[in-house]
Amino acid sequence: MFPNRGDAAAPTGGDWQLSLLNLQNRILQLVARSRDLQLTSTQMVIPLDRARSVRALVFINTNASTSARKRVRAYGLPSEAEPDGALLWQTGDAASDGWEDVYPRERPTARMQWRDTNFWSGKPVPEDLAGSTQSIITIMPQLFYIVRFTVEFDDQANPDGFLDLGRLFVAGQWQFSVNMKPGQQIGFMARSTSARSLGGTLYHSRKRHPRTLRGDWDYLPEDEALSQLYELLRRAGTDAEIFFVAKPDDIVNRQRLSFLCRQSELTPIGRGTAPGRDGQPGRAAGALILEEII
Repeated sequence: MFPNRGDAAAPTGGDWQLSLLNLQNRILQLVARSRDLQLTSTQMVIPLDRARSVRALVFINTNASTSARKRVRAYGLPSEAEPDGALLWQTGDAASDGWEDVYPRERPTARMQWRDTNFWSGKPVPEDLAGSTQSIITIMPQLFYIVRFTVEFDDQANPDGFLDLGRLFVAGQWQFSVNMKPGQQIGFMARSTSARSLGGTLYHSRKRHPRTLRGDWDYLPEDEALSQLYELLRRAGTDAEIFFVAKPDDIVNRQRLSFLCRQSELTPIGRGTAPGRDGQPGRAAGALILEEII
């Protein structure tokens, strides 16, 4: 998902002892921090600079507990009947009044042990979250033309006594018409270092390992490769932020397979991998090589 429209937004509301302006800083460790965990403190309104086509709203780097809930509402253009804009979409359902879990089930019950503390919920436990950047990810079922969001959090059991929210990412989508080539590679960049003493003892300096991903297309319509893929390579370069989502509908693996990243390499587009037929465009090949930003 690219580009990020969150930097041109103007978030307000709630009670934050560390400013909401930190949501627009590229250093993830600079967070907005609520004064306490009251519902009136952990909320905000996010007006965009103008109406935008948006698919996702993400807060990257959070200390939200595994019991946290959220309610996100998206509003469209104002009208005479709806001067504040019509409600286009909200999280959750009517029964929950829009509230839904920040961390959904991540493991099927059949793959867990009876004595596991999270056997019934399937949610991660705190130690599962340690050592990786956790995000509060809201993905809408389609693109909506949005003017503003309202966001509320209910995390009153958070042991820290406050809620931290890192980088705000609001974006549309770049979704290709064909899937990546089978064998998409997701892994980690090894950053820990080791040194051996004169006596032979090995010492380690452990670092966080950014996620990496390589995805290839061998049969992408050439006109699509020369628009979407070409423009992503050109505009994002190796420095601009991208929020990658492997499968928008895969709730179970969303935290593992969605992350803020950059292109670590700009791969060329291979044209003419197959000729067009019956007036259809030819086919092209391309790849994305991504490195997580931590």
